[in-house]
Amino acid sequence: MSDADRTQSSVTARTLVCAAVMFMSVSVAEAQTDLTRWGAGAGIVPVWSIPTGSGPLAKLAEFVHESGDFGVDVDGIDFRVGVVRGRTLAGEWGVSFVRRSMKDGSTQGGFQVDCFESSAFGQSTTQCFTGGTRYVYQDVKLNGVEVNKFIPVVTVKRRLQIGIDLAGGVGSMTGTAEQQSPENTFVPVRNPQGQIIGQTVVTTINSTIVDAKELVGIDPMLIGRVEFAVAGILGPSLKVRFSAGMNFPGSHTASVSASYFFGRD
Repeated sequence: MSDADRTQSSVTARTLVCAAVMFMSVSVAEAQTDLTRWGAGAGIVPVWSIPTGSGPLAKLAEFVHESGDFGVDVDGIDFRVGVVRGRTLAGEWGVSFVRRSMKDGSTQGGFQVDCFESSAFGQSTTQCFTGGTRYVYQDVKLNGVEVNKFIPVVTVKRRLQIGIDLAGGVGSMTGTAEQQSPENTFVPVRNPQGQIIGQTVVTTINSTIVDAKELVGIDPMLIGRVEFAVAGILGPSLKVRFSAGMNFPGSHTASVSASYFFGRD
C-alpha cells in the first residue's frame, strides 16, 4: 500500500471515529432532553357548571345533589395546584389540591305548584298549593384532592401534544345555603258584611340557613375529570395544556393548565 493510500485510510478511519462519537453524543443529548422529573402544576377553569336538561350528566348531577326533577342551576370557577412528575415530550401524572368556588345565588331544587278544584260555601274555586324546597348558595366551595394523568396520543414536531387528561379524587363542601320552604295556609274569604263566602290558599316562604354539606347526598363526594387536551411545549421545562370535557359532577368548555419541571435535562 502506498503512502497516499495509507494517509487516505487513516483520514477515513479518523472521520468514521469522529462521526461515531458525534452520533453517540447527539443520541445521549437527545435522551437527556426528556428525563423524568418532578415539577409543579396549576390549572384554572374559568367557567364550570352543572349541566341541566334531560341528558345523562344532568340526571346524574340531580341524583348527586338530591334535587329531584327540580334541577340544579350552579356555576363557578375551578382552580387547582399541586405537584407533577413526568417528561416534557411524554406524559405526566400529578396530585393536586382542588378548590371549586360556586357563584353566590346559584340554586338547587325548586318549587312546584299543584292546583285543583274545590267547593266551599256553595262556590267552586281553584286552589293551588306550592311544594318543594329550594337552596340558594352562599359562599359555597368544594375543596378536595385529585390525582390526574395526562396521556399524549400524538406528538407533533416536539412542540405539540394531543391526548386526554384523566383525574379522580374526593372533595368536601363548605359554606352555607339559604333553604327556602313554602308553607300553605287556608285563609277564609269574607264579603263586605263579614260573612265567610269561601277560602283561598296563601303561601309563605320560610327561610333557614343550612350547612353546605346538606346540599349533596354524600360528603365527602367523588370528583373526576375526563378531558380532551392539546398541550404546547414552550421549552425544555414548561408545558401548557388547553382542554375541555366532563368535570364531575359538572362540565366545562375551556380549561388552562401548566406544568413546570424542575432541574435541567
